[in-house]
Amino acid sequence: MRKITLSVCFTIFFIFLLGCSSTNVDAVATYTFQTLDAQESIEKSLETEVAVGIMETTIALDPDAFATVTPTKGPLPTLVPWPTPIPDPLRNRRINMEILIAEMYITGKVDSLEGKYIHIDDIKKSLSKIDYYNWEHSGYSPIDFVVRVDVKWDSAYEKANINASGCGFVFRASETEHYLGLLALDGNVYFGRNQNGSLAHWLNQSYYKQVGFPSGGAELMLVVQGTHFDFYVDQIKVVTGQHHMLTEGALGFTVLSGTNKDWGTKCEFINIDLWIMVDGIPEESNTSG
Repeated sequence: MRKITLSVCFTIFFIFLLGCSSTNVDAVATYTFQTLDAQESIEKSLETEVAVGIMETTIALDPDAFATVTPTKGPLPTLVPWPTPIPDPLRNRRINMEILIAEMYITGKVDSLEGKYIHIDDIKKSLSKIDYYNWEHSGYSPIDFVVRVDVKWDSAYEKANINASGCGFVFRASETEHYLGLLALDGNVYFGRNQNGSLAHWLNQSYYKQVGFPSGGAELMLVVQGTHFDFYVDQIKVVTGQHHMLTEGALGFTVLSGTNKDWGTKCEFINIDLWIMVDGIPEESNTSG
C-alpha cells in the first residue's frame, strides 16, 4: 500500500514536473516566438523606416533637382563699332583764323573779336586783254571783314606789262562801282575806286618788293573796317586806304592782265579764309564783274 502510494506520488510528481516543463517550454517557445515576431516586426519596421529614409534621402538628393542648368545657346550680341570721327578739314583753318584775329585785336589791327569764320572754295581766273581786269563774286557781301588767301599767278608772256598785271580783291561792289585792292607784278600794291566800269582814280599805292615773274605766289590779306582799308602781303602791311563813299557791297577776287597772248594772266586763289566782323548779305550764286 505504501509502495503504491509512493509510486503514485512519484508518478504524480513526475507528471507535475512534466507539466511544469511543458508549460515552461511552451512559455519559452511562446516568448521565443513572440520575440522573433517582435524582432521581425521591428526589423520590418526598421527596413520600412530605412527604406522610407532612403527614399526620402534619394528624393532629397535627386541629381535632377540639383543639376546644373545649361543656358540656352542664343545669338551673340551684335558688336557695335565705335563711330569713326568725321574729319573736319577746315577745323585747323578756322582755329588759325581765330588766333590771327585775336593777335590782330591785341595789336590794334582790328577793332573787335566778334565775328564768324567762312571758308570760300578756290577760285581760278584768267584774262587775256592788256590793261584790263575782271573779277568773280565770292558769294558774300560783308561790310567789315578780314579776308586771307594764298594766291598763285602766271603770265603767258614773259614781256607782259608787269605794272598792269596782278591779283587782288574787289570789295563793296555794286553794279556801278566798287573798290579795288591788288598786288601788281611790278611789286606795287594799289587801292583804287571803279565807277561806271572804269578806274576813276587810285586811292593810294605803296611798293612792297620784287615778286616772281612770269610766275610766283604770295599770301594776301585785306582788312576792311568802316572807311579804313589795309592791304598785307606775306603778313606785312604794305598800304592803307581811306574812303567813305562806298559802305556796303560784294566781295570778289580779281585778275589784272598785262598781255593778250594765249590765256594772258592767270590768278589762282586757294585757301580762302573770310572773317566777317559785321554780317553782310550772302549771295546764293557767283557772278563775274
